[in-house]
Amino acid sequence: MEPSVDFPSLGILPKQETGALSFQSANPDYDGRGIVVAILDTGCDPGADGLQLTSDGRPKYLDVIDSTGSGDVDTSTQVTVASVVDNQNILISPITNNRLRLKQEWIADNKNAYFNVGAIRAYHFFPKPLRNRIEKQRNEKFGHKLAASLATLQRDIAAKTAVLQNAKKDEMSVDEQRALKDEIEDMRALYGELAKEKNSGAGPIFDVIVWFDGTQYNAVLNTLSMDKYANATPSSCLTSAGAPQGSSDAADAKSNEDDSEDSTVLVSLADNGDKPANVVYDLSSCAVLTNYRRSQKYGTISNETMLHYVLNVYDAGKLVSVVVAGGSHGTHVAGIVSAYYKDDASKNGVAPGAQIVSIKIGDTRLGTMETNQGLMRALYHIRENKCDLVNMSYGEPTTRCQTGCFPKGVESLVWKYGIMFVSSAGNAGPCLTTAGAPQGSTDAILGIGAMFSPQMVQSQYGLVQKGDDGVTVANHHQAYSWSSRGPTMDGAIGVKIMSPGGAIAPIPEYTLAANQLMNGTSMSSPNACGNIALLLSALKQQGLAYTPFGIETALINTANNDALSQVDTCARGYGLLQLHAAYNYCVKHAEFISSPVTHFEVEINGDNRRKQRGIYIRRVIDRENGSLSFGCSVTPKFREGVSNSVKLAYQFKCALKTDCPHWIVPAPFTLIASDGRSFEIRVDAYKVLQSSSAPVFRGYIYGYDHDNAAVGPLFRVPVTVCNVLSYPLPPSLSLSQHAQSNVGSGYVFRRRDALRTGSVARVFHRVPNGASAARVSIKCVSTKDDKQLRFVYASLYGKSKGEQVTYERWCRMKSGDELSTSLQRVEPNTVLETTMCQYALSFGESVVEWSVEFVGPSVVCNDNAAIAMSAGDQCGMLSLRTTALGCTDEANKINPVVKFDTLASYYSPQFATINKDALVELGDVDIANQDARVRTLELEYAFDQLIAGTKCLLRFMQINDLLYEATLEGCFWQLFDANKQLIGYGEAFDESTEIAKQKGYVLKLQLRSADVALLERYKGLVLRVDTVLTAKHQVTCDVYTSKLDLANGSGKVTSAFVLRGNSNCDLFFTAPNVKKLELKQIETGTQWLGYLKLNKDSKSELRPKFRSNGQRGSASLCIAITCNLIQEAKAAESRDKLPEIKSDDAAAEDADEDKKLSMEEKQRDAMVDWMSKKLKGDERKKAFEMFGDDLLLKYDSLPLWMLKLDIYKDDGEADQVMAIVDAILKQIDTTELAAFFGKKVVDKTDEKYKKESKKYKEQKTAVIEALRVKLATIKKGISSKSGDGVKDAILDFKRVSKEDLAPFEAVYKELAQWNDAEKDKKMFDLNLWYNLQKGLIAKALAMVNEKINGNGNGKEDKAVSKEQVEMKVKLYETFLPKQQWSFLTEQYALDIYKKYPADFTAF
Repeated sequence: MEPSVDFPSLGILPKQETGALSFQSANPDYDGRGIVVAILDTGCDPGADGLQLTSDGRPKYLDVIDSTGSGDVDTSTQVTVASVVDNQNILISPITNNRLRLKQEWIADNKNAYFNVGAIRAYHFFPKPLRNRIEKQRNEKFGHKLAASLATLQRDIAAKTAVLQNAKKDEMSVDEQRALKDEIEDMRALYGELAKEKNSGAGPIFDVIVWFDGTQYNAVLNTLSMDKYANATPSSCLTSAGAPQGSSDAADAKSNEDDSEDSTVLVSLADNGDKPANVVYDLSSCAVLTNYRRSQKYGTISNETMLHYVLNVYDAGKLVSVVVAGGSHGTHVAGIVSAYYKDDASKNGVAPGAQIVSIKIGDTRLGTMETNQGLMRALYHIRENKCDLVNMSYGEPTTRCQTGCFPKGVESLVWKYGIMFVSSAGNAGPCLTTAGAPQGSTDAILGIGAMFSPQMVQSQYGLVQKGDDGVTVANHHQAYSWSSRGPTMDGAIGVKIMSPGGAIAPIPEYTLAANQLMNGTSMSSPNACGNIALLLSALKQQGLAYTPFGIETALINTANNDALSQVDTCARGYGLLQLHAAYNYCVKHAEFISSPVTHFEVEINGDNRRKQRGIYIRRVIDRENGSLSFGCSVTPKFREGVSNSVKLAYQFKCALKTDCPHWIVPAPFTLIASDGRSFEIRVDAYKVLQSSSAPVFRGYIYGYDHDNAAVGPLFRVPVTVCNVLSYPLPPSLSLSQHAQSNVGSGYVFRRRDALRTGSVARVFHRVPNGASAARVSIKCVSTKDDKQLRFVYASLYGKSKGEQVTYERWCRMKSGDELSTSLQRVEPNTVLETTMCQYALSFGESVVEWSVEFVGPSVVCNDNAAIAMSAGDQCGMLSLRTTALGCTDEANKINPVVKFDTLASYYSPQFATINKDALVELGDVDIANQDARVRTLELEYAFDQLIAGTKCLLRFMQINDLLYEATLEGCFWQLFDANKQLIGYGEAFDESTEIAKQKGYVLKLQLRSADVALLERYKGLVLRVDTVLTAKHQVTCDVYTSKLDLANGSGKVTSAFVLRGNSNCDLFFTAPNVKKLELKQIETGTQWLGYLKLNKDSKSELRPKFRSNGQRGSASLCIAITCNLIQEAKAAESRDKLPEIKSDDAAAEDADEDKKLSMEEKQRDAMVDWMSKKLKGDERKKAFEMFGDDLLLKYDSLPLWMLKLDIYKDDGEADQVMAIVDAILKQIDTTELAAFFGKKVVDKTDEKYKKESKKYKEQKTAVIEALRVKLATIKKGISSKSGDGVKDAILDFKRVSKEDLAPFEAVYKELAQWNDAEKDKKMFDLNLWYNLQKGLIAKALAMVNEKINGNGNGKEDKAVSKEQVEMKVKLYETFLPKQQWSFLTEQYALDIYKKYPADFTAF
């Protein structure tokens, strides 16, 4: 059946709404050609479909850069060319020990005498979705191989079992049967041990080789092992990787790929043909790359991954940046800007002729979170690549505007270098003041909000666009519900214009999908950016000069405000971008758009606020304070290099107008010279609030050029007034639509709204004095189907806290559904905004009743800050006070709980180093500060994690939560365990990291700034480690209503009680018991963090967003508690304790003990003590040679013989050692010794028994140690005779005959009479060798596993050593069939490389 209508392709990647489609149709050459757009994002895929060529055949990407450092490889290690030539063109990497065959031409072309080498773990830079895909595949393949190998082992077990069961006495002796049975049992145990193995997910390791050919540095990434890793295939089966790819050599690369199967990894076999030794990676088929800006070429990791990469070489070959797309976002954004599909124009980006510079600012290590290091380096690369335009679909909330090194850098980029900068407004709406940084922090950025059209709904979302009555409702443009709103905290507009915020665009090939639907202001920003690229392309081709200010003014003055009439004014900014009108404006006012003025600096002072960019009134207004006066200064800023004569001649006859003359009254005129001018603005907020019940009023003051009014406003001053409710509310009789009612309480706001597609109900409340919490209740009165509703609850704090705190709840409701949130904390006398909206893509109408109820009590505790106490105080206190907002309602009763659940430890840096060698080519310069070199401060911290926790937060409180507003140009830390394994990363925001209970952690922090004095200030920056404790170590404290009850331990609060209005109540609680932590020692300054929750039964239902202003995660009514810990004092000794009673004989014997010893005997003991405790190694041996033998001749004492044994047991001759052992054993009557330990003792407190016990314990210890040494000496002799363990005890293991082993077994049995020899820790190596000699492989493996698991999780809390893991690998390599188990041993090799690096990973 043929479709009745054409596919709505125009909405796939929207261009019609802004006029871009018709503009290109009318002007085919103005399609972005000649324009270079920088994409600051997660990084773009250089191999993505649609992003290979421009519409006029040029390479789409001019440069591909990672400014975060997430793919950096240290290639400073050198291998001489001569050594490679001598080894038949094979380079042996000193980092990975891999053998790499190089092409002869690389060696011939190398103008240096060395190759630079490095290595990087694939999962260090792979995007997370790809890692997950590869590991899912590998898990399956690994499981299959493990199952197959185990099945082979099981068949061997079954065959041997059958032999044993069918054995006849005349064919197999009893000893042989017992040996076979032991072997079968060991094989079964081995099966059990091997069955526990699983894929570790370490990922492959890639070597990096760099050489200089006299012109450029070339690099190769050894990716040969990738596909075989994914399929758990041994390296002996490896095949080659693909050749380099790029826009100019794509066909050749494809050809090379098809012919590459013959180029395999070379494998030389051992003599037995079984062991793959000396695997050689033939790199001839790997992509040879140089910096992308020079070559426009990229490589592909493998056919399995489809991950394309770029290699950029820096610092004369000492650093290689492996650049990949960290996610799909950046490629999608680039596709919206300028994708080009030769055969399907409907999929084209807005400006298919524009070229792209991809700059990765999203750090892969942090889940593509941006960092200041990446942002600041990006500014340098934008300038160096001569970009015309920047798109940044990134951002975060911010605590302050008009500050921070990155916003200042952007201002320099825009106003000094003339580069347009476009950024997304954010997806934090629909509340006001949700437009975040960077675009909300500076006027230099054009902030873009997100809208959608009916055509987009049809093409992208596949929704039925009809309402409940069947009438089409999506017949107008609408804002997405989540599109952020203005104004900013300092009154600026926040969102300047809107553009389509959804698109189906290309994504990286590693996703195995050609394109994807995404929506957000991340999509509206590149859509606007593409439109601007078309405009700049047209102007450039016509030879019309312009400035970013001129272009922005053209866009704003021509934006279509009427097209967004259904969108609230704080979301739409100045309107919908209109390309045709903006182009006509630029042509008509060509002189203006190229004027020397870069921008007008607007500064507002008044209403107790200074240096604001707009007027923002968000407080209760009454008749007395409703008419406000503001001073406004406007100063023109000129581009760098403008002559003084131009500034001197500058005169701006400014005519001031407003669109709201009934309540906004500016001075009518002002004459502005080059140094600026001030004028007065009067705002009658009371008047406008009396005129309407609307929640928000927005107006503007426009500054026109009186002599050239046709240009339109040259600057605007936004004025925003919020209609804030004051409590208690007056009574109301009905609850009609859009009417409020407070029947029953003056502190309950009720309202009914008829919500439609994208509509927003917004209310501002001045939190009443005495309130500490609010509750929201929602009821869907009527709707014809489920509607997705969103309730958002936000407080904007002022100067003192300077941030927005938001909680939100999405819910899908049908008629009759009700929802009531738990109590959420509020602060008295602040303004709380509550919004209720129906999701923008949820069609039809829903009638909703909702209420906001404020309750007490207020907390009298240092202005609601945390309770501070000391464990030494043994108690804490909190005062509660209620006003008319009493807790009389059953749901608001007080039922307190005090809980301590987090341990905070503090550490000062051990080392601090300021590095003054900046690398300019990486972008380590401050373009806002005359290109000053960026320096680094590296701080090193060491700590032990002494207690287990569910997670840990690593914080630097002085710089925490600062990104766009930060003055530091970078903050990044790396966490290492005792083996130097990198186990965590982080930057300025709280990062949750799993830190096992172990010793020896090292954290390295790098701070970056061009201001060395600033770095000096941070040399003492303290690290805070917050450990969220397990349930075992959390403590709940008793709560009382009086101090007397607490002191007596009676009358604790066990049930809820009512705290009525206008009353006070004190709560007292016990301090947490430090013993619960089970810590032997408490670090100085350690704190136990907890909270007091006023109602332990309340549960949070609103989700806290981003920063939570110090509140705990539940966001419900909790007061934080900080308890300083002290070392638990020893229990006081009772004066009533009875003294120890000794017999007269025992006391006299103790007193005369020393008298019995002669002076010579005391000298002997002193000499023994000196040699055994004070001396070590050769010094001790020399001392014994001088004095020891003489002492032995004279005294023949056991301690002397034990000392001699300790000295000679490792390097003495066998006969000498055995003689010492025999001498020791002759000293001891073993029969008497055995009799002592064999007899039953009734009274162990008897003095005689104590003395005998000490003597015989010393003798027993001596016997055991002597027999251990005897075993070791016998084993050494056996091994020497058989050639066993020549270099390595396991790899070179050889089984000896029973006759040769017999002496060892005899002594072993003797030792077993005195201790449990099998479990003796000092016998580990001997037991391992003995089990291997007996063929008990599983028992040997169990020993190694126990050692690994014991050290990793035991009482010593030490990290597992490399030697222990290597021992396990050697057992597998030596005793398991290689053909079946090499996949497992190779996995352990990857694990060892990951967990035991040679050095700390560099920043």
